[in-house]
Amino acid sequence: MAKTSQAYVVRCWNCLNDFEAIEAVWCNCDPRKPSKLCPFCLQCSCPADEDYKHNFWALAPDSLKEEVAILERSQDRLGEILIRNQKLTTPELLRALVEQKRTGDLLGKILVQKGWVSASDIDEALRYQGYKPLVDVNGAEVQASPSDNQSVPQETLNYLLTLGAKKGASDIHIEPTQDEVAIKFRIDGYFYKLKPLPRDALEPLAAKIGSLFRLDPTREGVPQKGRAATQLLEREYDLLAQTLPTQKGISTTIKLVDRRFFLKNFTALGLTPAHQLFLVRALDAPAGLILVSSPPFNGAMTTCYSLMDHLAKSERKVVSLEPSIQWQVPYVNQIEVSEDRGFGIREALRSLTTVKPDVLFALDLSDKVTASQVCQLATSMLVIATLPAFSSVEALWRLYEYGVPPSLISRSLTLVLNQRLVRRICTNCREGGDPADQEKLAPYGINEEEAAGLRLYRGRGCPTCNRIGYRRRKGIFEIMIIDDEMKDILAKRPTVPDIEAAARRSGMETLRERCLHDVTDGTTSIDEFIRWRL
Repeated sequence: MAKTSQAYVVRCWNCLNDFEAIEAVWCNCDPRKPSKLCPFCLQCSCPADEDYKHNFWALAPDSLKEEVAILERSQDRLGEILIRNQKLTTPELLRALVEQKRTGDLLGKILVQKGWVSASDIDEALRYQGYKPLVDVNGAEVQASPSDNQSVPQETLNYLLTLGAKKGASDIHIEPTQDEVAIKFRIDGYFYKLKPLPRDALEPLAAKIGSLFRLDPTREGVPQKGRAATQLLEREYDLLAQTLPTQKGISTTIKLVDRRFFLKNFTALGLTPAHQLFLVRALDAPAGLILVSSPPFNGAMTTCYSLMDHLAKSERKVVSLEPSIQWQVPYVNQIEVSEDRGFGIREALRSLTTVKPDVLFALDLSDKVTASQVCQLATSMLVIATLPAFSSVEALWRLYEYGVPPSLISRSLTLVLNQRLVRRICTNCREGGDPADQEKLAPYGINEEEAAGLRLYRGRGCPTCNRIGYRRRKGIFEIMIIDDEMKDILAKRPTVPDIEAAARRSGMETLRERCLHDVTDGTTSIDEFIRWRL
């Protein structure tokens, strides 16, 4: 932890990211003794060890200590009850208590006047004393506990699936521990913990999951995958399950795919009009290699499925080689490749000489032989391939690391795309538009000129966004066009700085520039820029 006169930068005990604690919001765990919420993992330090908490407060500035003192001195339990009912946040209570000290008005009157709660919220808080049986760690409102239904595994599973759909979860994680069964939802890239199930609920729940996804009960000792379709909240969902045997029992991840949103058009993906124009030109070409890259879990696969859907509507024959088929795209020949089953991507690529598709998707560009095969095929057909990378330049450079000849890279490559998923600020509770403080942003590489043009927004937190200020995510993209100048450079095996300079000359907008633009227009927050270290 480090302390300065302008800021109080601390390291999160959970995700180990550094964040500015003075501006971070207070958590809602204990309204009288809250801790700061890390903007990266959304975890407060209430569960941290005592040494961490001691060091935090030993170095904390007086302004933070005074805020906690105001909460601790309050004799009015109304604020505490409203927070536990998830009708109010700790920062809102703190501001109301400061106002109460200044004016002498009743706390409830101040809260209603500011529009943070309604009169019925206050009546309910006083009537029921603020008790709810189940909440997640970030304040998402939940109506019942899955443990209430643990004697009927079908009801427990239905409850989890329905709640996951209601909260917009992409994944449900069911993880056995020594004494209980942990339940987590992944929402907009972050985990939310629910109250755990009793340990004895695991076996019947695992059996029900196995039945739904047609898993083999005689093969519990090996990982298994399954697929199912169901209706949740009157909407159609595809469900994909992955089980892993652990020492404490079967761990299961269930992916929820809402059919309304999975296949996106280019605008919905987050591509700017200029990016769309570059991409469509590359897709319309009869041959060439398009690289789609991102760090893991940042939407590269979703982008590829959307490109697949776009190309499937043309007259061209499309073949896709995938390590795991996550979505069935009409009019696309999707082939699941697996080295374990004796039909890996290398064998599949060799077999394409007889199929002769117009478009090939290779969704696992993982080694030298595969990369060379794909680049060779891209000289006579359109190929879209994926690989993990943190920038377009890194994705391109990966081809050289795989040993692909520079002349082949120059002939085949037409476009490189890299992307991130950033959280959108909730439009229902967005506030701000304030100028940036350059001194506070300087440690994150933002210079004085960049800071002068920034406007910072945040989400206050409301029921729509589970009270965290964000709702859903969007893609930000960096697209490198391989023009004639770039082809000449690539044929000579350039250095990384050479590639970066040529890409900027061709007009490439970097992820950093794109993200700062979205910060200024209020789409996302400066915390998302910092989280990705752009």
